[in-house]
Amino acid sequence: MAKIAMRDPITQRQLPVIMEGGKPKAVVIDIERFNMLTKLLGMLNEEDIKEASLLSQSEVAKAAIDRGIAAIKQGRARPWRQAIEEI
Repeated sequence: MAKIAMRDPITQRQLPVIMEGGKPKAVVIDIERFNMLTKLLGMLNEEDIKEASLLSQSEVAKAAIDRGIAAIKQGRARPWRQAIEEI
């Protein structure tokens, strides 16, 4: 059976995966990450959810997100308030 390795996209820490019938069924995240995601989801409206669902299927969006995460890891990111001031 192949081992499934899931990593946190920000910290790159390996996350535990719960398997059922040889297939991944859940990923365990820490409570801080869970609380952050719950808070973000609570701020979304139905239109935001539809748009996010469409974007999640876009290879262009996925590539842009990957570039953004790489930039953060490499220290090439700035606080959003600083970037907005320059626009």
